[in-house]
Amino acid sequence: MQHHTIQNEDDMSGNSPIQARRGRTKTTAAGAALAALCLAAAAFVPVSGTTHAADAMSEGMKCTNGALNGQTRSFDLHATDGYTSEPDGNAIYDWSYTARGSFQLPGPVLCANQGETIDVALTDDLPVATSIQFPGQAKVMFNDGVNASVPVGPVASPTGDLLSLVQEAPPGATVHYVFTADHAGTYLYQSGSDPQLQVQMGLFGSLVITPRSFDAGTNTWSPIVLGAADIKAIPADDPKSSTGTSTNGDLGMTDPEASLAAGHAKCAYASLTDPTKCDPLAIYDGERENILMLSEVDPGLHSFIEQHKADAADQNGYKQYLHWNGYHGAYQAHYYMINGRSMPDTIAPNDAPWLPSQPYGALASVRPWDVHVDPLDAMLRYVGVGVTGYDFHPHSNHEHVIATDGALMKAANGDNNTEEKFNLMVSPGATLDATFRWTNEEGYRDSAGHRLPVQWPQSLNLTEGDFWSGSPYLGASGQLNPGILGKTQCGEYYHVAHSHDLTQVTNYGITFGGMLTLIQVQPPESVQNATGVHCGG
Repeated sequence: MQHHTIQNEDDMSGNSPIQARRGRTKTTAAGAALAALCLAAAAFVPVSGTTHAADAMSEGMKCTNGALNGQTRSFDLHATDGYTSEPDGNAIYDWSYTARGSFQLPGPVLCANQGETIDVALTDDLPVATSIQFPGQAKVMFNDGVNASVPVGPVASPTGDLLSLVQEAPPGATVHYVFTADHAGTYLYQSGSDPQLQVQMGLFGSLVITPRSFDAGTNTWSPIVLGAADIKAIPADDPKSSTGTSTNGDLGMTDPEASLAAGHAKCAYASLTDPTKCDPLAIYDGERENILMLSEVDPGLHSFIEQHKADAADQNGYKQYLHWNGYHGAYQAHYYMINGRSMPDTIAPNDAPWLPSQPYGALASVRPWDVHVDPLDAMLRYVGVGVTGYDFHPHSNHEHVIATDGALMKAANGDNNTEEKFNLMVSPGATLDATFRWTNEEGYRDSAGHRLPVQWPQSLNLTEGDFWSGSPYLGASGQLNPGILGKTQCGEYYHVAHSHDLTQVTNYGITFGGMLTLIQVQPPESVQNATGVHCGG
């Protein structure tokens, strides 16, 4: 059996600074079996301080920006029903919100700027009354054309039973929920009507608010502009280290390198001591922004609602079976989802044509962190939707949790409660914002930038999978077993990210699936340029 050794491949080391940072990336044809899945990060461009995915079939967080008129951003949502598909071939009847004219699960990611007035028009296309509540938002007002601009509050049935946590839209009607986006962060929105049933059925989505600074003198909001000094101030090692913290500037980042990175950076939270600046821990790569909405499905409940959706109303005007007390089966989830999909569908791109009602993928991409070339972290926004806490685990890596429930985990007095987490507990209704940095801890090259000599293992002793190129080096393909034509797209490899409750990484009990996705570690751009093999464009 032949052995192979690789060494001293400077052009493959990825340590040489490049003259131009990556631009927008999009899907290209590739011969690898996973070409349709292994995509480069979606390009995000500012839209009044918010972001949107620029390309179809992309990856990363995909915003719905609504319509901006002055300082009011309007969204037109419909509560409707439809079907989603599962990897085992099952079709599930669901409810959800949509803004695109056809059914989707989950509801859209609504993106806005701090300080804007948010006006959400909800039209109820379901056979039951429904609503939207916005946890974390203050002074939400309700308008149905009759009760105009009244504070939201609970709704009771004629017999005194609690029906909804906020005012509802009857079937066929349109109502408005209006509030000011006072605080930046990641938030859940969901049905406030019989939420034990309606949220389970799929009536949920996410709200992402981008920070801006307020000028009391002019009574105006302005974008937080990131410059070279901000990028150089980002911690380059553990920000809670007892031995001190090095910054990008301490490690030799130059002003031109920092300015180049600033053009691709975004801010998640303003500094608590200077709201005109971004907190250094909240600066991230705007081209590597992801959202993960964690939920579950009891197919028995969904089938029950499907069977009774045409039932006539009872004497109080409410459907006899289309509420939680009407379901007499024992609740038991069998599908666990990220962004409305179960593995392996989670790693398909946004707007995959074979998943027409499930538009959001969950594959994330990173490149090896490098203070000169790739100094920005990826951002992962977690939203807990299910009935239990999800112990989510970025396999073999930590993520840095910087915020919970739309609040930066720091204080104006300097206290820093941000934390590196090996497991992230995402509770029902909660959100977490975490940054992710892949720092090449395995040491794929020596300090001079030369590749370390590696003896290939014998092929008969090597188990291959679809997520390995046959080489231990990013950007390279090595010897493959007989019958294996090729692996991966550009010499990348993958880390698993999944629920640590292994019953939740199944599809109806079949391992592996469910609440599981991948983090794609791409070769540095210099490697992609040197080899001519690109990860996405």
